[in-house]
This record gives sequence, structure tokens and C-alpha cells, in this order.
Amino acid sequence: MVKGELIGRERTADVFLWGEDRIIKLFTKDIPEKSIEDEFKISCFTNDYGITTPYAGGILQIEGRKGIVYERINGVSMGWILTLHPLKAKAEGYKFAKLHYNINKATISGIRNLKEQIISLTERTTLSVKEKKEIIEYTRKLSEGNKLCHGDFQPDRVIVTRNNSFIVDWSNGVIGNPAFDVAMTSLILSYCTPIHKEGPIKGKLLDYSRKTFLKEYIKAYVGFSNISYEEIESWMLPAAAVRLSLELPEKEKKELYNLIIQKLKN
Repeated sequence: MVKGELIGRERTADVFLWGEDRIIKLFTKDIPEKSIEDEFKISCFTNDYGITTPYAGGILQIEGRKGIVYERINGVSMGWILTLHPLKAKAEGYKFAKLHYNINKATISGIRNLKEQIISLTERTTLSVKEKKEIIEYTRKLSEGNKLCHGDFQPDRVIVTRNNSFIVDWSNGVIGNPAFDVAMTSLILSYCTPIHKEGPIKGKLLDYSRKTFLKEYIKAYVGFSNISYEEIESWMLPAAAVRLSLELPEKEKKELYNLIIQKLKN
């Protein structure tokens, strides 16, 4: 089969149509094979566990690039819904927390370990040797976990259809403490430039929507789980270091760096 039209582009992959009802996510050549295998394994596991995820059909190699074939989901992202309907932020934040908690209840084995991933990505940042060492030492002291963490859970990772909500993009999935996952999501919602900033809702109303969504999400997640606000806060430093390792807008990088320095001083 020949790949179809390019319909999406991410930091690590391009997404193409693959027949009538499937897509293929083709990874860039620098992505380790183990990472691709982990994403495929997590996608298969989540389907079996009852987490609603596009069905993963297999790993293929095309034009020298590895790719995963997925079921094509026709829907809109929760991020786009929030942009079009900002007054739904509280209700959507609650739904989002419930979806996230359902992910973090799952116990999984055989994929990347959270702390090992944090250490590896912290080493890639432009932080000083001293700052990296302090973050790594701090991370090693945090409590372990054996739960499934998405690693990049945000409203645009939820595709909403008429009857369901599908969770996509498991490329950052790891085994670890769910408090890290919530901390990472909180950072993304607090600092990340909105993908849908070109939508019809702008300015103060969009800011209100984001803040309301984040507040309800955290409140609901804490209510569903046994995780405290304090435990989530304890993972903010390593989560910020992981986020800083990515290719981000300079404004977000500066804000994350300032947060890291503030946390290291405390």
C-alpha cells in the first residue's frame, strides 16, 4: 500500500492517510526503535485494559522510516472544543481529569522507566552541570511507581467523537508515579502556547478558559485519586526539566528555566 496525504506533523513523526480507515505515523529517523516499540506496546495494552485508544495495527518500514499503523478516528480535539466553547472549560476539565485518572490506574511493565527517562532528558538540556546534578539527585529521592504515565497528556491528545473520547500519541509513555504525569500536564496547561490560538476566541476569555480548565482538572484528579496537591508539586522540578529538553518557543523555555531555578533555591 502507498501512503496517502500528509495530515499531521509532530516533533518526532509525520502522519499520513493509510487506506480509507487508517493512518500511518512515520517516525523521524533519529527516533530509537525501542521508543517506537514501546509506543506500539502501550497502544495495544491500553486497548486491552479498556482505555479508549485508536487500534494499533502493526509496525511497518516505509522509505527507510519506521511507522505504526493506527485506526483513523474522525473527531475533534478537546483543545479545539475549548477554543470554540471556552465556557465549557469547567465541565471539560472534569472529563479530562477522569480520562487521565483512568490512564494512571493501569499497571504496566516492560516499557521505559520514568526516572531513567527524566535523568536522560535532563542531561540533554542546556542547564549547567551543577543544576543537572541537583535535579537528578532530587529525582532519585522521589517515590517510585509502577503505573502507566502518558508523559504528554494535554487536551490535544484527546480526540472527541460523537460517542467517545480517544487518547492518542503515546510516544512519551513510561512506567512511574502518576504525580509526575499530573505535574507535567499542569506545566503544559500553564506555560505552553495554545495550539489553537488562531481560533475565534482570544485574549482574556481564552486565558479564563485555560485557568478554569486547569483548576477543575487538578481538583477533580485529586478527588479521584489518593494523590495530594503536595505530591504533585514535588514532581514539578523534574517535569520542568523534561519539558525544557524539548524544542519549545523561547518564551516558554525562559519561563520553565525561571521555574527550575526557583525550585532549586527552595
